[in-house]
Amino acid sequence: MKLWGMKLWGMKLWGMKLWGMKLWSMKLWSMKLWSMKAWSIKLLSKYEALEYDTLECEALEYEALEYDTLEERSKARLGEDHPDTLSSMNNLAGTYENQGQWSEAEQLQIKVLERSKVILGDDHPHTLMSMNNLALTYGNQGQWSEAEQLQVKVLERGKERLGEDHPDTLTSMKQLQVKVLERSKASLGEDHPHTLTHMNNLAHTYGNQGWWSEAEQLQVKVLGRRKARLGEDHPDTLTSMNNLALTYGSQGQWSKAEELQVKVLERSKASLGEDHPYTLTHMNNLAHTYGNQGWWSKAEQLQVKVLERSETRLGEDHPHTLTHMNNLAHTYGDQGWWSEAEKLQVKVLERREVILGEDHPDTLSSMNDLAHTYRNQGQLSEAEQLQVKALERRKARLGEDHPDTLTSMNNLAGTYWNQGRWSEAEQLQVKVLKRRKARLGEDHPGLSMFPSGALSATVYTVPATAVSLELATDKIHVTPALFASKSGGIIVGMAYRPAPTPLIRLARSISHREWRATEGNGGLLEQGYRHFRV
Repeated sequence: MKLWGMKLWGMKLWGMKLWGMKLWSMKLWSMKLWSMKAWSIKLLSKYEALEYDTLECEALEYEALEYDTLEERSKARLGEDHPDTLSSMNNLAGTYENQGQWSEAEQLQIKVLERSKVILGDDHPHTLMSMNNLALTYGNQGQWSEAEQLQVKVLERGKERLGEDHPDTLTSMKQLQVKVLERSKASLGEDHPHTLTHMNNLAHTYGNQGWWSEAEQLQVKVLGRRKARLGEDHPDTLTSMNNLALTYGSQGQWSKAEELQVKVLERSKASLGEDHPYTLTHMNNLAHTYGNQGWWSKAEQLQVKVLERSETRLGEDHPHTLTHMNNLAHTYGDQGWWSEAEKLQVKVLERREVILGEDHPDTLSSMNDLAHTYRNQGQLSEAEQLQVKALERRKARLGEDHPDTLTSMNNLAGTYWNQGRWSEAEQLQVKVLKRRKARLGEDHPGLSMFPSGALSATVYTVPATAVSLELATDKIHVTPALFASKSGGIIVGMAYRPAPTPLIRLARSISHREWRATEGNGGLLEQGYRHFRV
């Protein structure tokens, strides 16, 4: 379970995003005192013959009166800054919204937000909800600039608090982007540059949720329209081509990805030059695609070029240079050249500690990568020391439930397995699984529910020379925390292997989204490959 993290492959050229995102689903308005809503039900049961609209209007008027009264009582009894008073004010603002009284709602929401900042702090969930509610009210009044400013703040703080992959973050982003795209189509037309940018951003969000087919459909449209409107060599067209290639790669369609990336790289060289940062990024992405097809020599050649040019153009200590160095180390590791990988990773870690600090996310990712390399060389004590450090720092910096913290916890569990410390490994894995379920939900694609709720899955060893799964022989059991996935089948690459075998290449060449290749834990078997169905 590697956390290679800082690959430039992850530095997607998504283009300019014109919008932030609203946390529509996290409105504090949903925290109403629902006992007051019983009035609506009573009215409906008592006057069934009346029109629903009339009843709803009466209910809203009564609701506003009740919340107004409740707000005054709460102020008198508890004070203006008491959480219950703020909740009542927020609920009254919500009622004003339902009645279309946006100005009244805005005034209350500004008060709630200001007091929530003072009492709870700028980053408290309730403060962010209040900020989001006010942004919603601004939007409903057509005050898009004010709405966007708040949305950007909510987005930035929400990312820090929840992470970019949290369901609330992704859902909110998607909801906003769908609305923005619809409005842009209506006002500017489907081929307007801004509309295409919004379409591209929505595709990016779909990709983050694992909806690759939906992302691909949008990206194909954007690419076609940009080609027709701007020409094949325009930077925006090349960006679209790059994004579609990344989506193909995410689906395991490496041949399609490679075809596009070769075009992008050639045109980027011609228009920007061989040493331009964008050209180097495209070169790096193509190297990544080569690696995923098992063409390590091609990948290595490109990455060496990228690293040399980055060192010359940007300097040895530039963050991009260190990222390129880390990627080359990754390729060395994929070929089993652990000593070469270790040398580069030690350099990257040392420089990042000096330049970025010991607690910077990139530094912690480097620590994790070097630990992985130590583990694959059997240096389990060194691996454990680094992983414990990374875990402690991520806990302190990000909290125990952050995805990066859970990844560190899972990596340390893998090392415990290698050391034969089964009980300690299992305890960590159970924690990881429980927290991921609580954070993401049991149906999230990143989690697995094994048959009958079993705590382990059957895994088969496969000889390194095998070319089909029928040659699988011995069985072992693996806990779900180690290899969690909703995919129909997984080929897991074992540690201590000299090079990709026919079977792992076969897995990587399969385009079907239910198959994927991933790195495995070498502690359970010394060599070979594993396969299991979830």
